[in-house]
Amino acid sequence: MFSYAQQLANKSRCNIIGVKGEYVPALEGNKLQYIMFRPQNKLLGIISHLGNVLLSQRC
Repeated sequence: MFSYAQQLANKSRCNIIGVKGEYVPALEGNKLQYIMFRPQNKLLGIISHLGNVLLSQRC
């Protein structure tokens, strides 16, 4: 689930600040919900994007 959240962050160029619930393919009622925010300036955006890339490669 964390890796999927990081992939979403990388594609949207946003940083995920929280993940609620857990997605289990066998359980249709469980849905992944994520909360994202856009960094306020370009420098924070670059730092967030690099952090997301590094975290997604470690998983």
